[in-house]
Amino acid sequence: MNTKTRSLALSTMLLFGASLLAVAADEPKKPSSDPATSMPKPDTAKSNQGTQAANDASANMRGLDTNGDGLISKEEAGKMKGLSDAFGAADKDKDGTLDSVEFASAVSNIKK
Repeated sequence: MNTKTRSLALSTMLLFGASLLAVAADEPKKPSSDPATSMPKPDTAKSNQGTQAANDASANMRGLDTNGDGLISKEEAGKMKGLSDAFGAADKDKDGTLDSVEFASAVSNIKK
């Protein structure tokens, strides 16, 4: 094979390869069927409900927190029906107050 023929063959192969790449780039991507790479879409309704519940709990806590320390004392808990009874179990760190996480947990348990 002479140099002209080789050069022509190489040019033809390069053009063919470039054409294949262009066609492949235009094809739409198919969703992955691999469970490790495909993520489920979040349920925004449930997410919004959780956000609303957290906002409600935060508002309730601010309403009970009369001294503004960001914690609910046993005395402050007495202003909310059921919270005073649940206070001992809700106070996980046994410091005599409910932080926002302990409060939210206690409120969710009261409402059940």
